[in-house]
Amino acid sequence: MRVERDELASAAAGFSGFFFLLASVSVLRPVRDQAGIARGVAALPGMFAATFLAVAAAALLVAWIAARVPRSRYIPLTYRIFAAGLLAIWIALRAGAPWAGAALFVWSGVCSLMAVSLYWGLLTDAFSRPQGARLFGLIAAGGTAGTLAGPLLVQWLARPLGPANLIPISAALLEVSVRYSGLLRRSAGCVPGVAMAPLTLRDTLAPLLRSKLLRTLCGYVLLLTGTATLLYVEQARIVAQSSSDDGERTLLFARIDLTVNATTLALQACVARPFLQLAGLHAALSVLPLLTAAGFLAFAQSPSLAVLALAQGLRRAAHFGIERPGREALLTALDRDQKYAPKAFIDSVVYRGGDALAAWLSQALPASALAPAALALCAVWLVNSLALARIGQHSKGGLR
Repeated sequence: MRVERDELASAAAGFSGFFFLLASVSVLRPVRDQAGIARGVAALPGMFAATFLAVAAAALLVAWIAARVPRSRYIPLTYRIFAAGLLAIWIALRAGAPWAGAALFVWSGVCSLMAVSLYWGLLTDAFSRPQGARLFGLIAAGGTAGTLAGPLLVQWLARPLGPANLIPISAALLEVSVRYSGLLRRSAGCVPGVAMAPLTLRDTLAPLLRSKLLRTLCGYVLLLTGTATLLYVEQARIVAQSSSDDGERTLLFARIDLTVNATTLALQACVARPFLQLAGLHAALSVLPLLTAAGFLAFAQSPSLAVLALAQGLRRAAHFGIERPGREALLTALDRDQKYAPKAFIDSVVYRGGDALAAWLSQALPASALAPAALALCAVWLVNSLALARIGQHSKGGLR
């Protein structure tokens, strides 16, 4: 499917905005990952639990903002709140505050996740379902390119500047993404409108309870993030054992991200677009559980950082290039208000809830039980993904 001439400007803006957003997230990720293991891998479940609580509070804040500002100002205001929080933590790190590392792990976990969710909400607001089928893969490639640029910046700047001083760079990239999100709204002809109808917690949760599509999506996201966190904890253990130096750990996390994201970009360029065109929605949503199961099997046979990096690369390639565009295309028919607060709730609170549960599970299970538990989760996830595809294809936005 080719991009129409009148879609070029909006597609380019969407691509660029997603590039700078995920570059910002990817600069921040190695710094956050190092902060997460600074107190030992055993502290990760508590850190993930704190992140979950912070995300729940942030989701309420996002709903409150959505009820009081026009959609054209919604993303700029929210992103700038995220950036202000990052800069405040950076100042605390420079001052040697003992709580700053934990605050960085929690706050970056909130803002990176919700910022991406809100950007996808903007895309589903700006484009129709047919346009989404044509353009979301291309726009997702901009995000993948951003995830490649971020670790490269860390490689170049972490030693001369120090890991903590990468935080203002992440905040600056987030501001550039804000500018492109405004250009996207204008070029796509989004209706400026006034603020959305006032939202309460009931307004956020009610669509989840009465929508079969959104209920099934909750289960899908819970399994998506739970399996990802099991891989993440294993990666953190290996990195923690490799060095005790904060800077070296940050660089190692960045190198892992660079390897993973380069694999993602290569596979996305060669495989994702033909796959989306030929395989259909059921296959697009099923590929991630299958690849994740294969990754756990490979890691059980050869528990090494190289195997984890390959598994993560294949998974992220499928996520950014195949699964996420297909999943988001299902949601283009939702009412505009439902594309923000309820969807952001799923992509943030449900997502981080899966993180917290999986982190505690990884601590509770003996090492020999990790692979069987992960494979069982992947099997449930596969069944859920097929159900989600079926429901999405037979519903008008999923509200029944």
